[in-house]
Amino acid sequence: MTHAELRELLPAYALDALEAGEVSLVETHLSACAECRRDLREFQEVAAHLAHA
Repeated sequence: MTHAELRELLPAYALDALEAGEVSLVETHLSACAECRRDLREFQEVAAHLAHA
């Protein structure tokens, strides 16, 4: 899976909406990619705000 394809999974990952295999792929990628970790934090912040809206 490419970086771009993994990045597209981040919003669903932030919402706990991925299949187990996808979760594993994303977590492996996150362990090596600071850019995606930063993006994930932003998605998680948005998700948290939406949950309280």
